[in-house]
Amino acid sequence: MKIIAFVGMPASGKSEASKVIRNMGLNVINMGDVIREEVKHRQLDPTDSNTGMVANDLRDKEGMDAVARRCIPKIKQKDKDVVVIDGVRGIAEVETFKKEFGKEFSLIAISSPIENRFERVRKRCRSDDMQKSKI
Repeated sequence: MKIIAFVGMPASGKSEASKVIRNMGLNVINMGDVIREEVKHRQLDPTDSNTGMVANDLRDKEGMDAVARRCIPKIKQKDKDVVVIDGVRGIAEVETFKKEFGKEFSLIAISSPIENRFERVRKRCRSDDMQKSKI
């Protein structure tokens, strides 16, 4: 199984790249979805503040690779030739995926100018998005 992970700043285009991948018929695991699932499990509103708090809490209690470790079973369940991971946030997550998948793991950085990123955030109006001062 080939694992390809996208990394980049919020609103850099990771989800758009993932959408293209999905349209090609490949599987995508969104790391932010793992955090949003935990927010819902804790019966919290899906706000930027709660999402950030839950992500930090998971990392504080379970380690900096907590979200990556929660993604691994989801990746393995796909049982496909290629699975794409959207939203790697840090080196601990990269190291966990490398350890688990070895040479089958590749990392792709996606970048976009800050002006484009802010415009995307403004248009998508997602409740857990950061505010302009955070990007």
